[in-house]
Amino acid sequence: MMRRFVFVAVGLSIVVGIACGDSGGESPQTSSASSTSSGAPSSSSGGSSGGSSSGGSSASSASSGGSSSSSSASSSGDGGSSGDGGSSGDGGSSGADAGVPGVRLIGRNDGAGNPSFAWPAARFIARFDGTQASIKIDHADGFGGGPSYYDVLVDGVFDKTIAVVDGSNDYELAIGLAAGVHTVEAWKRTEAAYGTDRFEGFTFAGGVLLPPPPANDRRVEFIGDSMIQGYGIEGAGPDCGNTPVITHNSRLSMQARAGAALSADVYSATYSGKGLTKNEDPGDNQYFGLLYPRALPENQASVWGFPAALEPSVIVVVLGGTEFSRAPYPNATTFGNNYATFLQLLRAKNPNAHIVAAVGGQLYDGDPAGVNTRTIIKTGITNAVAARNGAGDAKVYMFEFTQAPFNMLTACDYHASPALHQSWSDEIVPFIKGKTGW
Repeated sequence: MMRRFVFVAVGLSIVVGIACGDSGGESPQTSSASSTSSGAPSSSSGGSSGGSSSGGSSASSASSGGSSSSSSASSSGDGGSSGDGGSSGDGGSSGADAGVPGVRLIGRNDGAGNPSFAWPAARFIARFDGTQASIKIDHADGFGGGPSYYDVLVDGVFDKTIAVVDGSNDYELAIGLAAGVHTVEAWKRTEAAYGTDRFEGFTFAGGVLLPPPPANDRRVEFIGDSMIQGYGIEGAGPDCGNTPVITHNSRLSMQARAGAALSADVYSATYSGKGLTKNEDPGDNQYFGLLYPRALPENQASVWGFPAALEPSVIVVVLGGTEFSRAPYPNATTFGNNYATFLQLLRAKNPNAHIVAAVGGQLYDGDPAGVNTRTIIKTGITNAVAARNGAGDAKVYMFEFTQAPFNMLTACDYHASPALHQSWSDEIVPFIKGKTGW
């Protein structure tokens, strides 16, 4: 898919939008820009409007009809200020592609002219010369309501959290920066259940867009449920009542931590309460076999094209616990067969990736009572991996996370603490390095 970014000069403001050549769901690693002096994007379908053509010096929205800038409070707890999750590999103002101005978008999207993102850990990154930046996002609530929450990083350092609410709105990312070159990033903390967000562009009032940070040729995709997603990680758990959405943060999860340690972009195909053949909600039959091929998991018509240029280098699967969220419970043979089917799907969509089939750290024999959950899952995964290896697929591996002590389940609803997410990252990173040579 060929996609280009266009920017429109409106007085002293630069409004960044997107023009797209075709569909296919691909998120570009880098994109070129072409200028126009007409106050509208250059000829291409799906691009965003250049807004006002009055020539005034104030910034205008990336497309017409958006409401005025809105903001939210920074996140509760010690969240992103710890810097633990961070940007994986390309934050800060160092280094850039030696090309024309552009924006980096990371994460599955629907491939539209203004692409929509729903999976967690999506990232919108721009480099600019100026003192302020804002972003325009059109949000629609998800199955669990909303809003979406984003962490804002300026020059690779956490600055604040913004709530992205219903409709098309402008959000201030940075203001009053020292004159010069900066990198700004919005990282999607929350999962698809809390909304789908259409990226409609950056605005740099009085500034100029620069070439984006360098493209990354290392990509790690994580597939799992709330165990690894960063669910409730910023909450004062384990009992958070009706767990506030703002307590979820993929940027502080083991996914982001491992990505940063590997200098790799993270793609998160994670969804709370979802399993291989069973979901926590008995009325929900949208299992991972159906969700994984989608660009937007709650949209059955949204197909991810699995572009070769964005094939994950490594896929880490941490699934199985949800199969034991309610009776009847599978035995090792049934679970192993279902897992093997999912591995076949992963290999069909990602022919060159290293696939790590992991036993999660929050799996215990005797939970639920009388069921050897961890043993069943470990046996099933071992057998499924052996079947793949026996069929000649040598790049599928079994991995077992250390069983977590209960005193580290201090996030909301007995989920993993930041320290536990860090320990999981510390375990998986050497294993991945050993298989990839990174």
